[in-house]
Amino acid sequence: MITFNDACTIVQQPTGLGEPVLQDKKHTLERQYPHPQGDRLQYWCSTAPGAFTLPNGTKSGIMILPDGSKRVIPTNTSLTILLDQIAKHTIKKYEEKAANLYIVAGRGVKNRPPWESVSRKEWFNVYHINGIESPQWKQEEISWENLLYYYERDDGFKVHLCGTCNYFGEELDLDTMYEAWRPLEEKLQQAFNTRYPVLLSTPAKTGKELLLISLPKGKQYRKLPDDILDLITHNFGQGRIETFPPLLVLVLDNGVYILDARWMYASCISNLPTGPCYRDKQNEFLGVRRKDGKLARDAMPGFYNVTAQVPEDWQHIGLLKSGSAKEVIDESGYYPNTPGETFTNWTTSAELANAINHGWGKYIHINERIFWPYQDSDPLAPWRRILVNLRAEIEQELEKYPNDKVLELHKNALRSILLHTIGSFHRHMDKVDGFTPFKDLPLPPEIKVYSNIASARGVDWKGLVPLPEKKQRFIHPEWSATVWGRARASLAEVALSLPREYIVSLRTDSIWCASPPEIEDTGKPGCFRVKEYIPGPWEWPKSGAEMRRFVIKHNLEKGDSTELEAEELDKEE
Repeated sequence: MITFNDACTIVQQPTGLGEPVLQDKKHTLERQYPHPQGDRLQYWCSTAPGAFTLPNGTKSGIMILPDGSKRVIPTNTSLTILLDQIAKHTIKKYEEKAANLYIVAGRGVKNRPPWESVSRKEWFNVYHINGIESPQWKQEEISWENLLYYYERDDGFKVHLCGTCNYFGEELDLDTMYEAWRPLEEKLQQAFNTRYPVLLSTPAKTGKELLLISLPKGKQYRKLPDDILDLITHNFGQGRIETFPPLLVLVLDNGVYILDARWMYASCISNLPTGPCYRDKQNEFLGVRRKDGKLARDAMPGFYNVTAQVPEDWQHIGLLKSGSAKEVIDESGYYPNTPGETFTNWTTSAELANAINHGWGKYIHINERIFWPYQDSDPLAPWRRILVNLRAEIEQELEKYPNDKVLELHKNALRSILLHTIGSFHRHMDKVDGFTPFKDLPLPPEIKVYSNIASARGVDWKGLVPLPEKKQRFIHPEWSATVWGRARASLAEVALSLPREYIVSLRTDSIWCASPPEIEDTGKPGCFRVKEYIPGPWEWPKSGAEMRRFVIKHNLEKGDSTELEAEELDKEE
């Protein structure tokens, strides 16, 4: 075991800088004054049995119209009929040709329509038997996992269908969600000092609209060149999910504890990459030391391609992700922790700083780096401050009224707005699921299909489509990747405070462990606390796949797992 002769050095200012990379002036994100949105008319609908009870005791579904009035609908109403009814009512009463439909649905396997059918996904496909009905609908874009669908009829009428799970999680009470909607918008309007509508059809749209009106004045954030965009989007994913083999016991008689971070991403979005971007091959890490001598997590954001060697005396979790794994695993990657193992991969400045802080510095060589040494602003600071303060106010209200479901929904919605907005920065293509009847084939050439399955009436497909021109200014994967890297670094830092033999699994922003640590719950974003305890005896999972199956089953019992996860679990079993 030897250290690198040319290990990286740590500097606070870069040396030998060349020219910054040329950024895309055409797609620039900058502050806008609040303006009328013209968001579509809203319909709210639940087809769940028992959503509404008629005087004779019959269980029925219910629809809330744009004026707040209610209409009873049969629970077996098909989506095609539902869309036709919405189009007819909108055109006749409002003379409009577009509407939003909020359909009551959770992410859980049992919480999506049609409620008494195993073929839930097919319910969202629109088609007309024998083609006898006219005009006909077609699906434009679909995301089954997030339950976001776009439909357009032959006469040009459009409906954007959104699952309520995007804002409100597993809540299924239509009246409560409808009651929560308008007060939530009023709170956001007051917090962001605007009188115009800001609560849009999806959390990401809402978050980006709020960001536009709160960005620092006079600052511009240009899109990176395509080669760097591709590098970041292909090398930096979201959470770290890793399960560790048992070192002492196979069964935890006292059970397992789940440590969870409060609103982790809200603690990771300050000082994001801005200003001129540089790319070179200097073997230098740009870092700023705190008062305690450790490198700061959030200073000098950047991405580094490194060759690293696990230190010879290392006896804990891995700190940097390898570009390849020793074996086929079903989790998010491989973090080497065997002393002497050498690997090469891209990592974030936050994770690299954490590794150096724990003695890995002399075992790391930097091959290439992409970095922002001269940050000219803090783009998300006002946006973050307002959302965090607003959520804190809601939490204070919840302390007074702990059973107030509307306040709880407001709290969940703010979390969704922040998380979905951060995730949207990583998109430079739209990943869509689609269903196309045979008569409408072939698909347009701009759709890059990577999977398709023929059914009785058409083709179910998955593909990538380019983002519309208007959305391109929001392509900033350097922001999302930085946030995710900081979250992984924070996760690793807390895990390092635990004995290695106590750690069962790391799962994005939570740690499953055999003994509760002594940690302080400050209540602030990013702090860890014991959120859940599963009594023993609890068998230590033999693999990542076994751990994943347990987590899905556990979440299903709480109603938290997604339909997609449940379907995969069924296939495995």
